[in-house]
Order: sequence, then structure tokens, then C-alpha cells
Amino acid sequence: MTKALFSLLLFTTVLIYNVVESQFNRCSASESCIPFKDCEPLKRLTAAGRLTPEQTAMLRSKQCNSINRVAYVCCEGNIQKANIPRPPTCGTLFGDRIFGGEETSLDDFPWIAQIQYSKPQNKIASHCGGSLINDQFVLTAAHCDRKVPKTWKIIQVRLGEWDTRMNPDCVDYVNERVCADPYIEVPVSKVIVHQSYDPESRNQPNDIALLKLNRKVQFTEWIKPICLPVDFSVRNLDFSSHALEVAGFGKTEAENASPVKLKVALNGTPQNDCQNYYARQGVQIASSQMCAGGEEGRDSCNGDSGGPLMKYGTYPNSQTSYYMLVGIVSFGPKNCGTKDIPGVYTRVSEYIDWISTNAV
Repeated sequence: MTKALFSLLLFTTVLIYNVVESQFNRCSASESCIPFKDCEPLKRLTAAGRLTPEQTAMLRSKQCNSINRVAYVCCEGNIQKANIPRPPTCGTLFGDRIFGGEETSLDDFPWIAQIQYSKPQNKIASHCGGSLINDQFVLTAAHCDRKVPKTWKIIQVRLGEWDTRMNPDCVDYVNERVCADPYIEVPVSKVIVHQSYDPESRNQPNDIALLKLNRKVQFTEWIKPICLPVDFSVRNLDFSSHALEVAGFGKTEAENASPVKLKVALNGTPQNDCQNYYARQGVQIASSQMCAGGEEGRDSCNGDSGGPLMKYGTYPNSQTSYYMLVGIVSFGPKNCGTKDIPGVYTRVSEYIDWISTNAV
């Protein structure tokens, strides 16, 4: 048995499971609440062997949460973590391949990113979507980098786009013409794919990636990040049967990419229903994945791969209603909008620690 495994097994003997969040301890200003496996000082302590009663009590006092039987502890040290915005900086609107979608308003979903690729013959084209999560990172699907032709390369993202036929985007009202700022295109300096993603897997777990931009972007009315499910109080929400939304520039019923940003309302699918359906297709849906949709004519399609599945509402510990990124478009039925066949999404709450560690 390795020291690391022994350390983990020893620590699990002193864990507190199945208690409410208020019974856990709060970390000091010099500590971070992280998974035990990532806290080197406490791992070294448990690796030494049998614990004294004092050490056992100390370890229990360090526990700050437990999510899906993963223990979180207050860990000392210079742990570099991502700058993740909180509402109202994220997830709020300044103004009032999607299938069965409606056109959005000019300033809807200002976190939507179009991922652009260099292709043979000096062509540049958009083939995936993503979500701006802070001033220098876009969150998308791993398959948008690993399951594209080898001659394609992610080179930049376009932010602040609404209608690809014009720049700047403008809308005429009865008494006035309203125009957004021109879109911006920001080069991508690094693509960070989840280390456990396997493009050959039928199940497609860990279908998540970060795009680091080569500079920080300024937030405006037209460019703004979406909120992430950072707080422990929302990480365990499963969103089954909740009203959700997908947005992007994907395929419409006419099988063409839409020139205008679209949105579609979907309902979250109970996890058991999702797992049972895909099991019959030889696909295993993990707890780190979720499903939504299954209503005829309403779905996300290939052009929206990597795009956001969102929930709008008021959440615990917040008095403000805002959009939260709950899923990333991963895969679904071959024929978009097929009745009773939900789409599959990467469950973002399962990857908050990975995002916090890598979006720096």
C-alpha cells in the first residue's frame, strides 16, 4: 500500500459525514477549504502512522466540508487560487447549434464566447462555444480541442458578439437606435484540458477545458462573466426538473449556424432517468455529468459544444438573482431535438476545485 493511499485511508477514519454545512468549521484568513488529498501538510501528518488523540481531534477541527464523501479541510499555505467573480459582477444582465431557440436581446448572455480556429488555406472559423468566467479565462468542453481535425487549432475567442452579420450590433426601436460596442477578438495563449479526459471514451467524462486569454479583458455592458457554483451551499444542487437555459450560435432547424445569438429553455432531467436511457445505448453517465432536454424540437446542437447550460434564480447566501453556469454542452442524440432523449452536460459544480487550481 502506498503512503498516499495509507494517508487517505487513515484520514477517512476521523471524518464526519452526512452533517449539515453549519456543523463544519470555518477556515481562518490564512487557510483555504480544499480537498484533503490536496493538502500536503495534513497528508504528511497522517502518512506518519497512527494518530494520537490530540492529532485526531485537530484533524476533525480542520474539516470544513464534505461533498459526495470527499473531505474538505482548512489547509495552511500559499495556495494559488483563481479569481472567481461573485454577483453582481457576474451573472447579471444590464438590460431587460440551438434547436427550437428564440433570438436573444442585444445584451443577453454577455459571457458567451465564440471559439475560433485556424484551418487549412488560412481560414478562420467558429466551431464551439464557451463561457467567460473571469477576466482572463473561458470555460468550454475538452472535446472542442481534442476531438477536432488535427489541422484545426484554437487561436482566439470572440466576445461581445450578438449578430455575426454586423459590427457593431445595433437594434432599431420606435424612437431610437441602440448599438453595442464592437466585438473583440482575444488570442488564446494556453488550452488547459482536464487531465483525465479521454477523447476516445464513449462516456465522455471530464469533458471540460479552460482557455487562457493572452490578456485580461475589461468588463462592459456587453462583455461580462457568468457566475460559477462556488459556494458549498449550491454545489450539491442537482437541478433535476429545474428550468434551465442554453444559449449560443449553433444549428437551427434549417441546419445552418444562426447569425444571431439564440437561447432555448430546457428542463433538467432526473439523474436516474438520464443514466437509465444512456445505459441502454452502452453509455455510462457519471455523477460528474448531468442531463437536460428531451422535449421535441428543443435542444443544443453541435455548434453549441462547450457552451453554457444556465440556471437563473436566487441561491442560498444571496439576495440577488443571477445566472449560474451549471453545465457545459458535451454530447447528445445524433438528431437534435429528439423527443425523450436528453442532452448530456458536464456538471460544473464537480469541477470547481479543478477550475480554481487551473484558472490562474
